[in-house]
Amino acid sequence: MDNSYETSESVAFFQDCSDFLENFEPDFVRHFALLCLGYEKSLDEIRARETAHLIYANLFEGDQQIKDMECGFLQDMFRNGIMVDAILSRSLFFLAENFFKHVKNADKSLYQYSEFLIKTISHFLVVFESEIYKTVPSEPIIFSSEPQEAYLHNNIVDIFRTIKSQNQSVEFLNVYQGVSISNDAQIVDIDDGEVVFRVSEVQGLAMKLEGKAYIMKNDYFQKHIKADVVYNNFSNKTVVLNNFVYLLNMPTTQRESMRVHPEVSAKVVMLSDKSKQTIGRLYDISRHGLGVISESNNGIFLKERVEVEFDIDFFASNTSLKTMHLKGEVINIIQYGTSYRYCMKIFPDDIQAREIDIYTARREIEIVQGLKDKIQDYLS
Repeated sequence: MDNSYETSESVAFFQDCSDFLENFEPDFVRHFALLCLGYEKSLDEIRARETAHLIYANLFEGDQQIKDMECGFLQDMFRNGIMVDAILSRSLFFLAENFFKHVKNADKSLYQYSEFLIKTISHFLVVFESEIYKTVPSEPIIFSSEPQEAYLHNNIVDIFRTIKSQNQSVEFLNVYQGVSISNDAQIVDIDDGEVVFRVSEVQGLAMKLEGKAYIMKNDYFQKHIKADVVYNNFSNKTVVLNNFVYLLNMPTTQRESMRVHPEVSAKVVMLSDKSKQTIGRLYDISRHGLGVISESNNGIFLKERVEVEFDIDFFASNTSLKTMHLKGEVINIIQYGTSYRYCMKIFPDDIQAREIDIYTARREIEIVQGLKDKIQDYLS
């Protein structure tokens, strides 16, 4: 290793955790490959597994070695519209989650390394994803746009019958507090225009809370699908959906990085050369963008360059950085009654990006765990 992680902490981590790291690699490789094929069944599983081994081997290496990694497989996936950042994040935080379980169940003395592992993962994602996207042109991303309906298509239910007869699954995607919740589901029954799916408890609850269900395009559907939730049965893990429509777009699948809702309503100050100061509250944040809710609009317009500032005490970080001062560009403004939601692309420096990644990684784990905890309210 040749980066900042070659410290007494990293040396101690490898000495104390080498058994876990060595034993867990096959599980990581299998999980990564399953995630890849879950997004696109036609992907080469051998290449997926080779990429997983490469990621695992270089996770703790220096920046240059990470940048030199072969990432053609992931670049091909990104070009085909697959959420590469979601696969990387979910697989690496699968590693983190299992490390936490290991610490809790096997050796509590290793708890001291939890923050080190999160920081390492976050740093790897910053460096490696920048290499993936560097050589792949991407379309402008509208962070706040809602999925746009195309039309109701009567043959959607007929296609579900085909999927059921072939014993295939579909993939659902919902968003809870900014975090993508995605799992496969099986079709249980079809009655006229209503379809019963067996889903995971977490996915079922995410659907209920969002009020909608979204099905990802696959070999059977050329577009993503939106549906209304008729009924959730948490005891047998089923959900009934109807009113299926194709979507023209699915902005959630185009996110460049993981986005979360903060646990506190932090005050944000926005300022530009051509408008007065606008004060609002932080709505969501990722390494590439943030949203601000404000009751005022002091002349800020689309495509305007702005400076954004807010305190980051809630990041609970060990950094000396106390205030986040970012340059951004307004890419969308949505009016909700008397309030405005400003959606911005931001341009953090390396230190700022690292702090945001560490926070969003921790916050994602908290949000998903919070969603799991809510399930008991519906089972009791």
